Amino acid sequence: MKKSSPALHLQLKFLLHLYQSTVGMIVQGRSVTEILEAITLNIEEHLNRRVYCSVLLMNESDNRLKLGYAPNLQEFFTTDMIETNVGPEGGYCGRAAYYKTSVIVPDILQDKLHEKFHSLAQTYQLRACWSIPIMMEGRLLGVFSVYHAVPSHPTAFELEMIETCAHLAGLAIERERKEQEFLATTEAKFQMIAEHTSDTISVLNRDGTVVYASPANEFTLGYSQAEYQGLCVFDLVHPDDLSHVRRSFRRMADEKNTSVVEFRYRHKQGHFLIMEVKGKPVIQEDGQVQRFVVVGRDVTSRRVQEQKLEESEQRYKSLFENNPDGVFSLSLEGEIFSHNTSLERILGYSSEELLGDVTRVIAPECLTTTMEHFSRAVQGEPQTYETLAVHKLGYRVPVQVTNIPIVVGGQIVGVFGIAKDITEQKTSQEALRTSEEQLRLLIHTIPDIVLVKDAENRLLEINQAALDIFGMDGLDYRGRDFLELAQLNEQYKELYLDCHYSDREAWMRVTPQHFEYEVQKPDGTSKVYDILKSSHFDGKGVPKHLVTIGRDITVRKSMETELRQMKEQLESLFQHSADGIAVLDIDRRFIRVNRAMELMFGWKAEELSDNCLVPDHLRMEAADLKRRVLSGEELVGIETVRKHKDGHHLEVSNTYSPIRDHQGEVVAFSVISRDISGRKQTEELLRRSDKLAVIGQLAAAVAHEIRNPLTSIKGFIQLFQDRIDSHFVGIMLDELKRIETIITEFLSLAKPQVTNFEPRSITKLIKDTLSIIETQALMDGIEIQLETSGMVPIINCDEYKIKQVLINILKNAMEAMPKGGKIYISLSIKGEQLVIQVRDEGHGIPADRMPHLGEPFYSHKEKGTGLGLMVSFKIIEEHRGRIQIQSECNKGTTVDIILPMNLV
Repeated sequence: MKKSSPALHLQLKFLLHLYQSTVGMIVQGRSVTEILEAITLNIEEHLNRRVYCSVLLMNESDNRLKLGYAPNLQEFFTTDMIETNVGPEGGYCGRAAYYKTSVIVPDILQDKLHEKFHSLAQTYQLRACWSIPIMMEGRLLGVFSVYHAVPSHPTAFELEMIETCAHLAGLAIERERKEQEFLATTEAKFQMIAEHTSDTISVLNRDGTVVYASPANEFTLGYSQAEYQGLCVFDLVHPDDLSHVRRSFRRMADEKNTSVVEFRYRHKQGHFLIMEVKGKPVIQEDGQVQRFVVVGRDVTSRRVQEQKLEESEQRYKSLFENNPDGVFSLSLEGEIFSHNTSLERILGYSSEELLGDVTRVIAPECLTTTMEHFSRAVQGEPQTYETLAVHKLGYRVPVQVTNIPIVVGGQIVGVFGIAKDITEQKTSQEALRTSEEQLRLLIHTIPDIVLVKDAENRLLEINQAALDIFGMDGLDYRGRDFLELAQLNEQYKELYLDCHYSDREAWMRVTPQHFEYEVQKPDGTSKVYDILKSSHFDGKGVPKHLVTIGRDITVRKSMETELRQMKEQLESLFQHSADGIAVLDIDRRFIRVNRAMELMFGWKAEELSDNCLVPDHLRMEAADLKRRVLSGEELVGIETVRKHKDGHHLEVSNTYSPIRDHQGEVVAFSVISRDISGRKQTEELLRRSDKLAVIGQLAAAVAHEIRNPLTSIKGFIQLFQDRIDSHFVGIMLDELKRIETIITEFLSLAKPQVTNFEPRSITKLIKDTLSIIETQALMDGIEIQLETSGMVPIINCDEYKIKQVLINILKNAMEAMPKGGKIYISLSIKGEQLVIQVRDEGHGIPADRMPHLGEPFYSHKEKGTGLGLMVSFKIIEEHRGRIQIQSECNKGTTVDIILPMNLV
């Protein structure tokens, strides 16, 4: 068989879609204009060239074609084509209508029959015209035409397509014509009924005013048509029934539905009749109720009988007219003589068209079996069967038919039928079948394992992947459970038993259950599977199916193990790192903080914020660092200053790294902080040590040059001491000794001196020192106060070096008070430490100079060298102590000399 090309398949698909959508619009009752618009626009869009479609409608009264619809033809051309004569000289459309056959003109300018149209075609750039007559049951309804901008001859498919469009247009036009005929017939019937019925028929306004009255009103109520029109019906209702009647009319207007009401109504002669009135609202296009049509009947003398008859009629009407299924009655000859509107809706025929031979609406292929069922019903056997009916539009409608014999007086006089449209049911069944096939195909092609079992755990379906995993190739598994299979395959017995027990557990759970199986393969390798078992029950809770789906997660499990180990390693590194590590989001909020970070800055993780760590003067620097790292830059070893919780500053080295999401966007960043205060202090000590080394070398040279002449001077003084007053000789020798001591201290900067530790009373040392400088203090107007609180602490120390430190500190205090003042010296013991505190009332030391105290050649005094404090620091460090200095400008300075009590 020759296969159709993809292009032809698409064209057929388009044609089917066009046919189905147009028929759907016709069935929905859409207007002819909408339907013609849809057809023409679909054709213009589908043809792969510039085309224009038009539909001309036949006017039988003057045998002319008039423009029906041409959406995209130029305005002037459509004006020229508003009317066209039907005949050989009536143009392409006129010829097609006249001969009732297609007229194909591939090139208008080459057509000799209609040369008068050449100029018109050139004006509007039209070169080809295909015209198809629109016929319906041998009757000409119009012409469907396609115009082309270039010469063109239709292919076989294109010709079939426009002929189909002409047929569809004919169906729409014929439907509208019949609707109009039906409307005219209905109006005539209403007029006839109104003029000849014995019931009163009236048309009322919303307020109850009569605008029309049938002749029966005069016979029943005594009012002529002229008298009755203009009256308000509510004025004639019995006062006791008036509220009931008004409510009925309001409800009829609100619900827009027919209403029947019975009440007493006044005759022209004054007495009241019992009237049964049926009202129906007349609804405008905007949905509002404009008027009421009411039909009244005098039931005064026959109320009971009429009421019973009405109830009987209502029951029959409910069964017959309002049944959603098609209900019909057949004669013994198989002719339809009555039916409801549902049957019209199902088959698309009008009421008149359905009457007659039933075989006209039965599909030929189903006619024999259908008539066999009808014959059995005629013989008295009720029948229910499925068959195919033929819709008016030609397509098949699957129906379920029930035939019941009609028995009157013991004789079968006909057959009662009920036809149920089962199109949706059939469609659903077909969709279900297709879905099952697709599901089965999917099950057998996916790499996951799939098993389906019944309520007894017997295997119903298993795909190839499961056969491979469970080693079932070659096994007759259908209808068996895993317990049976375990006896047939020893190698997989343990796996089958595990599956059996997990199946039982899955049946006991409402929600799907997950299991992990490790399956040993024949080649010695093992695979891990994630198994999902889901039990299914019917609406009554009865077990139906157990579905098992499994996926090979061997690689995933391996990756999970590696990821878990890596995460544990990273977490251990994070938590146990000596450096502080923190993770912050793009708004600099802390997400995670390790213990080292908390210890470094003194803050708990929940207390930390970027603002609490950054000193005020470094806000701009911190913002710039954030901007750089959020732009994707990695910053390594940024040395800066951060603030501790207690307020002091720490020198840190920070490394910033951006953290990206799976799309590469920076969503956070990490900070690794290392406290480099100790390193900085070490660097400072090295720097000072370098200075001390230089100073030591200088001091050694200077001391050497001084000591030689000093020795000569001391020798000459001793040589001539008998010639000099002994008092002056003693003074000079003491001063020379003092100079030698100073030179010795000076040399201590150059090389370490032996420190002689001996137990000494610190109180006595202080008093001896004060005796040395007290005279100078009194001359400078300075009072020195010593407060020992009765303590006489003994420590191991070098007496002379401690005195030198005290002298240096006291001299600095005196020099800080050029106008006099007080110096306070106190002793205290704090734990294992002795504190000697010297406090003055001098001008103080500026805060910016405090960090440099003790550096050589750095002094805030005009003639100072900075060597005194440097030597003092060195001496106290040799005693394993320290010096702390606090100062405030214009208030004074406090120096704490802290020495250990247990120094050996």
